[in-house]
Parts: sequence; structure tokens; C-alpha cells
Amino acid sequence: MTGTPDTPWNIHGDQQDLPGMLDFAVNVCQPSPPPVVLNVLEAALPQLAHYPRHADYARVQEALAVFHGVSPSWVLPLAGETEAFDLLSRLPWRHIAILHPPYTEAEAPFHNAGYGDAIHHYLAEDQLPVLPNYCDLVIVGNPVNPTSYLRSRAELAQLRASGRIVVVDEAFMDVVVPDYAAAATFLPTVPTYGRGATSAASAAATSIQKLLGGDLIVLRSCTKTWGISGLRAGYAIAHPTLVERLTTCRSPWTVSTLSLAVLRALPQPALQEELATIRTRIAVEREAMIRSLTMAGWQVRLPASGPFLLAQPPRYPGTVDTLRLGLQEKGIAVRRTDTFPLLDAGWWRLAVKDVSSVQRLIDTVRVLTKEEETLA
Repeated sequence: MTGTPDTPWNIHGDQQDLPGMLDFAVNVCQPSPPPVVLNVLEAALPQLAHYPRHADYARVQEALAVFHGVSPSWVLPLAGETEAFDLLSRLPWRHIAILHPPYTEAEAPFHNAGYGDAIHHYLAEDQLPVLPNYCDLVIVGNPVNPTSYLRSRAELAQLRASGRIVVVDEAFMDVVVPDYAAAATFLPTVPTYGRGATSAASAAATSIQKLLGGDLIVLRSCTKTWGISGLRAGYAIAHPTLVERLTTCRSPWTVSTLSLAVLRALPQPALQEELATIRTRIAVEREAMIRSLTMAGWQVRLPASGPFLLAQPPRYPGTVDTLRLGLQEKGIAVRRTDTFPLLDAGWWRLAVKDVSSVQRLIDTVRVLTKEEETLA
């Protein structure tokens, strides 16, 4: 079964964002790459005449391995997280559990691979579901997209079982406040530069690899955090046996030269300092956005830890989807949520934005509501 552009698992926020619109629909953390990333890309441009080299791939593995305290054989560079789901869909599975609400693009490759009858949705909000023993693949996001809910590492560990692979999508973990991320992520970072870096990395490798075991695949993305969604870059950390299984079914040269350059640069001090700035900005803007929406009569799903919020606008005379389309005509894009299984059109996912952008959204909703009330 192949998904068409309007099937739920193929609908993405960028389909609701047109050029020039105020974009709340896509969770890109900044409108363009910061200078530190542009410098990395510019330095790699002369290499574009060559196919991505194995040596470059290996250097990415080494850099990310030290960064996360694992051996290089545990690192799988990817052309974005979506490549990981595509590779997983090429392997045999009996019962695929997707914890909802989820990142819908994770599901698309499995439908396209003919796994429709093997895909099962489980609601995972207040607590995790009890899965059947024969479930051999679980996919869960942390923080959850679109609710922005962050689960603890201990809670997610309950999903592990003999004969089962658990995929944890940590696409937005790098912008979670460090104190919260420390208790949630399966991929802590270790010092990669300065005194004691080598010994720290060596000491961490054994404990981190033991934590991951042979049944856990953790995914990371750098495209939305760094404003490079058009580039496609991410990676997986997993036991070498799992990395090998995924590698054997992939096409050659899927990770571009520019993507490899960015992935290799991620642990560098300049990018980590910029990341800390991005993370702080998102946290401040998220709290301000929650206050503004709440004071304006919106419902916001809390707690929230990611660069987006699940929010419901105040009572509207028409349907919320009609309101969404009205916003679109006014130049504002929001992400509909009826395409997320187990959610309906009454909520929107909103990217975290600055105060003035949020106020424009609030004011425009008020204007559209008054116009609809007048017509009623």
C-alpha cells in the first residue's frame, strides 16, 4: 500500500506553509542556518565534485562516537531521521507498535512497504501502554511530537522486552533544557575537547553501550535545530549488529558530502556554544508563549519541553479547521492535528515563536472569531 500526498502519514507541516507566511506549522528553530553552520557548509563546497568518501563517513562516526561516549561502530550517519524509518521498513517485522500521537512520517515507509496490517497504534499519553509479547518493533518519540511531552529514560525502558527492538526518536532532545534532558535521553554527551576529554570518553563508552544494549536504536536530527531542513542530516546510535542490519539494506551515497560535514562539526565548541544559545532562546520564548496563549483563553497541553506546543484556540463559532484556513488567508500557517492518529482537528501544533509573532496569531484569531460571530 503506497501513501498518496493526502494520506495522514504523508501530511507534513511544510505543506501548510507558503512563502512569505508567518510559519507556526514547521518546527524549524530558526529561519536560516547560523553563521557557524554556514561556515562549515562553505568549507565543504569544493568537495562536491567527489562522491561522499568512506573516510569522511568514518570521521563522522569517530566524532559522534566520542561525543556520545560509544565506539564508532555504534554510529550510523543518516540522510535525516526519515532514512532510518525507511531502512527499518525494509526489515522483516511481525507486529509494529507506534506510540501515539507520533511523528507521522515515521509510519509512512512501513505503509509503503506493505506493512499496513502489521502496524498498530497505541495511545501513550499519561502512561505507556502494555504491549503484546509478540510485538517486535516499537517506535516512540521523546519529546513527543506534537504534544511536546518529555518522558523519562526509566519510563521508556519499560518498553524493552526480549526479541523486541525499541526505536526512540530524540529529534528535538538537543534543545530540551539540560536538567530535564539528562533524565530523559539515552545519549548523554561527554567532553570532546580540552583536558580529560579522551579519558572521559573512554570511561563513558562502556556504561553508555551497556545502557543501550542490543535492542535500542536512538535517533537524532540536526536539520530543524540548525535551520537546514533542506539538507537532510541525522544519525542513529545503536549496537553494531543493528547498525549492520540497517546498513546492508541502504542505497549507496545517501548521506551527502554537505550533510557529513555538518554531522562531523556538531561536537565542535563553536556549534555547541551556539546550540546553548538556541536552547536558551527556545526555553524563554516557550514560557512566554504559554503565558500569552493561556491569558488569551487558549488551552495548552502541559508540560511542554520541545520547540513546539499543542494548543487549542478559544471557542470559535465555526470549526477549528475553518479558523485554520482563515489564518492561512491572513498569512499565518499552523499545523493541523487531525492527521495525527488519535487526535482531532480541534488542536494545532504551534512552533515556538517570539512574542510579537505569537501576539499576531492571537490578534488574528480574535479578528476572525469576531467576523464569524457577525456572520452567525
